[in-house]
Amino acid sequence: MQYRPQLVVSYNNAPEISLTTSNGQVLSELSGNNNLQIKGNVMDVDTGDSLLIKYTIDNLSGHQNKILP
Repeated sequence: MQYRPQLVVSYNNAPEISLTTSNGQVLSELSGNNNLQIKGNVMDVDTGDSLLIKYTIDNLSGHQNKILP
């Protein structure tokens, strides 16, 4: 009897993210207009995966490659 090893290949599916902002939202440095509200959802069909969500706002030194809690 001849034995052959069995190879199982599992592929990772890319997670999906959807983001929305309020329509007509105005941003400026003035108080009351200096917050950007973003809502979103993340879905990963691969059981057991860990997701790390990061963001960057160009030309704003405190917001480069920040990790969301």
